[in-house]
Amino acid sequence: MKVKLKVESKWLDLERKSMSKMKRNYEDWERETLQKAKDAADLRDLRRVFYELGDRWEFDQATGAWLAGSEPLDTIGIILRMPGFKPNKERYVVYAFMAYSKGLTQKFDHLGDKERIIVERDAKTGQILCWSTTGHGSMDLFPTDLTHFKTLENALDSSYLVAQPGDHALRIELPSSSGLLNAFIRRLWEIAGGTKSFHTKSIDVLTADNIENSL
Repeated sequence: MKVKLKVESKWLDLERKSMSKMKRNYEDWERETLQKAKDAADLRDLRRVFYELGDRWEFDQATGAWLAGSEPLDTIGIILRMPGFKPNKERYVVYAFMAYSKGLTQKFDHLGDKERIIVERDAKTGQILCWSTTGHGSMDLFPTDLTHFKTLENALDSSYLVAQPGDHALRIELPSSSGLLNAFIRRLWEIAGGTKSFHTKSIDVLTADNIENSL
């Protein structure tokens, strides 16, 4: 299914600058490494060059390919069906795997990020509650009620996923027509965060049924 993703523009622009710096650093590393290999007088010197590179050679090469061909907004999503904590409860986790970190990436070791929201459905009553997450995956104190959407997929189709600043932070933003309480909560987020501009993109999300029945 397709889901609409929003990312704050200033953080995305900052990440693009960080990626450009990383790409320059990678190109310098690649150039210096190739020069060391060319300067090797014999196989013994060449072996020493590869020993110095160690296990990071393949990782750094893959990183260079990613920097050359990816965009910070590249994202895919999956919905995992999990056991509930109580009888008649179903639990779902919506993950967004992002190509950029939202954590001011400076090194190859922290490329990408994993964001999530947590959903619980009462199989007996049909109630659906959702907990968005803030910095480092901290859950909301109070859940958002998605029951009127009937299914999690309907809720995602009608809403935005908002990638918030900071690692592991993902929020579901419901449409203004979804009720006074949800509109009020959305307004509180706007006040807390200040006036912002966003980049939006439609991303692919694998549902729990896709994963369990098709893969």
